[in-house]
Amino acid sequence: MSLLHDLGVYTTVFEPRFIALSQEYVLQWSDKNCENSLASYIGDAVRLMEKEVERCETFQFDLSTRRELLSIAEHLVVERKVDRLVDVADISKLLDQNAVPELEQLYNLLKRRNLTSRLRKPFEKWILETGTAVVFSDKEQDQMVTRLLSLRRQLDTVWRVSFRKDEDLGHALRESFEIFINKTRKSGDSWGTDNSKVGEYIAKYVDMLLRGGIKAIPAALNVAFRKRAGSLVSTTSVGFVASDEKEAEQDDYELDEDQVIDDQLDQVLDLFRFLHGKAVFEAFYKKDLAKRLLMGRSADEEKERGMLARLKTECGSGFTQNLEQMFNDISLSREEQDSYRTLLEERQQSPPVDLSVHVLAAAAWPTYPDIPVAIPPDVKTAIDAFTEHYHAKHRGRKLTWKHALSHCQLTAKFPLAKKELVVSCFQAVVLLCFNNVASDERVSYDTLKAATGLRESSDFSNPITELQLTISNSRR
Repeated sequence: MSLLHDLGVYTTVFEPRFIALSQEYVLQWSDKNCENSLASYIGDAVRLMEKEVERCETFQFDLSTRRELLSIAEHLVVERKVDRLVDVADISKLLDQNAVPELEQLYNLLKRRNLTSRLRKPFEKWILETGTAVVFSDKEQDQMVTRLLSLRRQLDTVWRVSFRKDEDLGHALRESFEIFINKTRKSGDSWGTDNSKVGEYIAKYVDMLLRGGIKAIPAALNVAFRKRAGSLVSTTSVGFVASDEKEAEQDDYELDEDQVIDDQLDQVLDLFRFLHGKAVFEAFYKKDLAKRLLMGRSADEEKERGMLARLKTECGSGFTQNLEQMFNDISLSREEQDSYRTLLEERQQSPPVDLSVHVLAAAAWPTYPDIPVAIPPDVKTAIDAFTEHYHAKHRGRKLTWKHALSHCQLTAKFPLAKKELVVSCFQAVVLLCFNNVASDERVSYDTLKAATGLRESSDFSNPITELQLTISNSRR
């Protein structure tokens, strides 16, 4: 190049001719290669520009020549073909394949000409269509939250890695999620009214986490924490962050169960934030929380209170007032129970059964129907004794016993061995009807109905059917 400068022909002869020929070549190249798939065109375009820069450095072209060459390439390959680069169908394919590297190359190409805003429309369209399909999938409704979490984490990775945390595309992601997650449709299950089950299924997913702990997390959302670099490695059904199995076997993993559960609850809360009407979630969450507290099904009380704190921060104290009261009732019930047992010990009284009672404030808890049932005499004696004690201690209060929520532990004598059965109150009442009944003797349905006082049908499952399953399992 120094020779051309010395001769004075670099800027007057060489550069104009070189630029003109380069422009003609790039024009033909872009017209030919744009017929390939979008992923191929993106990769070829990136390599073309890299080669042009490399050629300029090898032959030591002037900076003005380099700038002109890149400007021509960007105009012809990117700006002139922008409609091809942001084609809705082609970008949808890249998102379907979770092609993070290709999407990153596409974003960088468009950024050269300040055209990244053209990605918003196809990005929004794909999110809306994919998310709506997940929410309204009749066959996979039980997997709705798992799929939504996978989708959200996939899109977060695309936005963070491929789109370099572009603010405009970040708004598009959040707004699209908010739109489809609040969509409703008329269905037969809701008698032709608009119905959205997202809030219900989010509540059920939280219930599953708080009951089962880390073992309840679906395989598609399992997470592990690497020791080295403290990096989080996630393996999901959509593969947004994948790790080689052989590499995983060689590396040491340190699984922090508390951190995994907290991570899952935080991600579920991200979905919860998108819900407009949170009443459905509140109703199902309250119902499931009541079961966990009354039946002792929570895997970790600290996690329960942690989730309550999250909801309080997100929605305010008014949203969690009744939920907090439920926790307080359980604590007060324990104190009440301990006080009653201490009193019995002081009086040297031995109750016929080991009775455990939860005294609940009716206004804070879900509404439960009163189902009449014939309580066995020993149990009734224990109940009456506690009722008398409670009324003497708390004058003016009224106790209403909800036997449908009760459960019992019975000792059953089977031919091979004794078994401990944990059954509902209704199941226990039915079982007691078989005491002193010969093995070859049958008890009719009408006899059971009369002896137990249970209704023909109710909102609860058939206790006899459930009883058969319980006994069958206990024999194994």
